[in-house]
Amino acid sequence: MSTLRKFAVLLFRNDLRIHDNEMIIMALKRGEIPVPLYCFDRNQISIPTHYFKLQPRCGIYRTRFLYESIQDLRLSLRNLGSDLLIRIGNPQEIIAQLIEEFNSKTEGSALISNVYLQREVTSEETIIEKKLSTLLKKFKIKPTYYWGTTLIHEEEVSNIFNGINNLPDTFSGFRVGIEKRNTFPIRSLLQPLLFPSIILNNSNVTLPEIPNWLERGRLPDPVQDLGLPPHFAGLHLVDPEDPNNNINRITHIDQRAVLQFKGGETEAIKRLRYYLWESDLLRVYKETRNGLVGGDYSSKFSPWLALGCISPRYIYNEIQRYERERERNESTYWLIFELLWRDYFRFYALKFGNKLFAQNGTSDKQIQWRTDMQAFEKWCNGQTGFPLIDANMRELALTGFMSNRGRQIVASFLTKDLRLNWLLGAEYFEKMLNDYDVCSNYGNWQYVAGCGNDPREDRYFNVIKQGKVYDAKADYIRLWVPEIIPIPRNLAHEPWNLSIVEQNNLGLRLGDTYPHPIVDAHRISATTKHGTNNSNHFRGRSQNNRRNNENNSRNKGHQQNRNDYKRQF
Repeated sequence: MSTLRKFAVLLFRNDLRIHDNEMIIMALKRGEIPVPLYCFDRNQISIPTHYFKLQPRCGIYRTRFLYESIQDLRLSLRNLGSDLLIRIGNPQEIIAQLIEEFNSKTEGSALISNVYLQREVTSEETIIEKKLSTLLKKFKIKPTYYWGTTLIHEEEVSNIFNGINNLPDTFSGFRVGIEKRNTFPIRSLLQPLLFPSIILNNSNVTLPEIPNWLERGRLPDPVQDLGLPPHFAGLHLVDPEDPNNNINRITHIDQRAVLQFKGGETEAIKRLRYYLWESDLLRVYKETRNGLVGGDYSSKFSPWLALGCISPRYIYNEIQRYERERERNESTYWLIFELLWRDYFRFYALKFGNKLFAQNGTSDKQIQWRTDMQAFEKWCNGQTGFPLIDANMRELALTGFMSNRGRQIVASFLTKDLRLNWLLGAEYFEKMLNDYDVCSNYGNWQYVAGCGNDPREDRYFNVIKQGKVYDAKADYIRLWVPEIIPIPRNLAHEPWNLSIVEQNNLGLRLGDTYPHPIVDAHRISATTKHGTNNSNHFRGRSQNNRRNNENNSRNKGHQQNRNDYKRQF
């Protein structure tokens, strides 16, 4: 009598990696043959955004990064002896089809006994989970969910605060709660720790083969299959196993970009190794993190973290190793600190649910927002007449990326200077950013807009003050706004102060070669004293004096063990 073979569907979503991936390990430990699956769902990619119907919801750079990440995951699984099934459609319906296909093909000799997937926290993703659970009841299967998106596990956070509903409404409260622990509550990396073969030879580890009769599927044609615009065509044609492939021939990223970002776990780990070990840039991270030009001023792990191409716990473990083998200082702490900010917004979304997307925010604050779409378009296109705003928005449009400092500045400008609805900015970022993360994006926009978790109501980033502090030599604005290159560097952030004669002598004409300011620039110049409020945090930034003092104290005891972090967090 033959033994019944049990298979388990592993539904990949925002966990596109093989290292530190709990569903792979759980299936193997239970003696189930993994059937990895990824579903391209049009509802997540090509439909308009919710409020202002910006199309498509997933822009060209994020789509490209996703395709590359899927290609890399498939190659990694193949190198382990398995494969990745690729389908187009709703995950719950596709999984039901797979189960029925198994039942008809195997005639009782094999069955799908389990479905694994990472738990998400926002409504569109949790609706899929509910529908899947309901549909699987007819097959007598209860899906297995796991938590894998954060540095600190949800159960640990729930224990610390006696339930997620008691999560502090501010990050500082969250931090204080964490620091009361005797040990930093991070679970160990899952074993065996698998990696893409180009990073580490896993010759001693293999995954069971999936049945040959299962159609592997192909990457969808973005235009024909997903309904994306014509300029998305060709993303599915690049073969990841072809050493001569060059996706830049299909989707061009401007050469001025800080990095030529490429999706996938392989590239994520390469970036981590470069930043920590090859370049030793982590040593000075705290001093350089507010930069604007070049690839080395910050870690830039965020695009890979957003799709789960790299585990935050793996980053943490590598930082720990760096501290043991090289140096422990404020910079090593600060990168961990930013991972905590990312965690906080995930738990914040879990606590507040759809209030994360509400116009009045989680604080239910009544603000009279404008919806001037002409002003919004000028903001999007980098035509506001403020060089620092225009430089950042053009960088985003041409590369899919913007620095953390830039995000703070343009968000403040949209909500505080233009008085436009913060949801316009949040949805535009959702469309354009290659590192879009739903929780961090909407949480941060509420923070800047003044209707989220910021205890200060008057937070404001003065664009002129910010430019003079963080782009003092005008290198950044000259890079992305070449129209202002003729202007002397010390005057470049305020071109409206040039007289007509000076403009003519420089070959510049406001309103012709470069736009007039979209709002009263002289008023903003007169309020530069407000520009010192810069402790906002996109993807994890803060400059609170109290934290800086704590970090200074920490530097006096580098030799202390990790348990002593409780004094600083």
